[in-house]
Amino acid sequence: MNSMILAFTHKSWLGALSLAYDAGIENVHAWSRRACLCGEWTVAYEVKA
Repeated sequence: MNSMILAFTHKSWLGALSLAYDAGIENVHAWSRRACLCGEWTVAYEVKA
């Protein structure tokens, strides 16, 4: 099974989730990884290709 990681970065947690939603992630709370580095949130999703 092939998969890829889609990552979205924003200055706020809700902003990162909003970017994911805008990109077509239906359940934005089902992230696979998240991090806050230097004041920016990154949320990542592993999706099947």
